[in-house]
Amino acid sequence: MKFYTLLLTTLLFSIANSQIIFFEDFQGEANNSTSGVDSTGVSWATSAPFASTGFFRVRNNKLVAKYTRGQATFETDTIGVPCLDDVLVTLDLRENGQLETSGCIADYTKFEYSWDNGATWDAIGDPVYGTTNNDILTYGCANEVDTIRGPFLTLGDFPVHQVALCIPVNGTTLKLRLIVKTYWTDEKNIIDNFRVECSDCDASLPVELLYFNAKPKNDQYAQLNWATATEINNDGFEILRSTDGVDFEFIGWVSGNGNQTSIHEYSYEDYSIEKGITYYYQLKQIDYDGQFEFFNIESIKLNGINTEEYTEVLYVKYYSYLGEEFNVKPNLKDYIKCTYYVEGVVSEKIRQN
Repeated sequence: MKFYTLLLTTLLFSIANSQIIFFEDFQGEANNSTSGVDSTGVSWATSAPFASTGFFRVRNNKLVAKYTRGQATFETDTIGVPCLDDVLVTLDLRENGQLETSGCIADYTKFEYSWDNGATWDAIGDPVYGTTNNDILTYGCANEVDTIRGPFLTLGDFPVHQVALCIPVNGTTLKLRLIVKTYWTDEKNIIDNFRVECSDCDASLPVELLYFNAKPKNDQYAQLNWATATEINNDGFEILRSTDGVDFEFIGWVSGNGNQTSIHEYSYEDYSIEKGITYYYQLKQIDYDGQFEFFNIESIKLNGINTEEYTEVLYVKYYSYLGEEFNVKPNLKDYIKCTYYVEGVVSEKIRQN
């Protein structure tokens, strides 16, 4: 309980002290716009080298780069930075078409930032679908000069991808830039939910766990539930089980949500357990780069009563989550139903749709 209280307190403090300094979801921008203003009042603009054949503009509430054939850019105006430690940048990326990884038709997305009003630019790469190296050089095709050095956010094909980047504070004003290239007519890079906020990246956990619990379900199987407050590069969770609380074995996998800053709930059901034995469960969270961390251990024990053999119901009672007792089904969205049999009692958590 102390762990959850501390984590929740830390989360609430973090939320209370965080500040969004740029956010653009392109919902309020007109279709085909090549410039706009984000929710904080910062202007931005795009450019495309071959506007007669391709574009980099707002389409259906997304920013879309199509058949740019060279370096198309999205660049913000100056962003005021009141942050003390770091700036956290997150954005959603999606591709459409078959994007190439090499040669003069290589397709990419690159992220850059400047603390000196655009006089110099630095870049951050992404190890998942891009590269963090600076030694990649892409050459343009004839009459379409495109020479650019990494690192990249994406290089070639990638699925829906949420990027999270941390920039140490080095001034009070900041400019951001995306450089995108797609080559063939059916190829698009799609950008959405561009968010910039004050953060302390070193103090942030890759995954902030709100809770993890293991409960017997109908005395037949183990129901595991957990929730995260935020995730950074979260590939997913290994489900580990033990009968002594010391030696654990892998029994299942639940995919994570990459990068997200809202609460997300997960669940897993383990049917391969026996009655009368205490089982211990643990989560092992794994990042895209293979780094991992373990969360707390929970235990359950099925009481040995098989609900399929229940024959005589004595009575049924209902309880609110606050412990209030009812003799009839209450008009609540969530409640607990306890059925008392001659052989034992079955407790069920009910959620009304």
